[in-house]
Amino acid sequence: MAENALWIKDHNPDSKLILWAHNEHIQKRSNYMGFHLEQKLSKDYITIGFTFYDGYYTAKSSDGSGLSSFKAQQPWPGTLEYILNQLNEPIFILDLKKIKLDNKSDAKWLLEEFLCFRSVGATGGIENEFATKKVSDVFDYVIFIKTSTPSAVF
Repeated sequence: MAENALWIKDHNPDSKLILWAHNEHIQKRSNYMGFHLEQKLSKDYITIGFTFYDGYYTAKSSDGSGLSSFKAQQPWPGTLEYILNQLNEPIFILDLKKIKLDNKSDAKWLLEEFLCFRSVGATGGIENEFATKKVSDVFDYVIFIKTSTPSAVF
């Protein structure tokens, strides 16, 4: 995936490139597309993760019946989604790059702690939608949307 994106960029050197992909693909983590893009593009590679507190999402059914809507697992205290929901803002962008630059003591937990972060993908209805990660290491920004609605399947 990274080679394909870099090929497009190399053949359009004066352009900017925006890739829309699943959080797992874009993150700056070893052996993921985002890791390889960051190695090649350095500071020109910016990651924006998406997450939500509650609602529904569209994914492939594990029984092979096609796409369906799935109710999202409820976040629990300690998950990033639970914490962000406490701000009572329905939609916002968490600027992790600025938090790193500011280096304020009251925000260090967000940079240092491994938090459970929602990770739903191609297959829906999985038992645990959360994975533990150091969010500030893999994303530059996180877009939080309180309630997710599933895409319309035609």
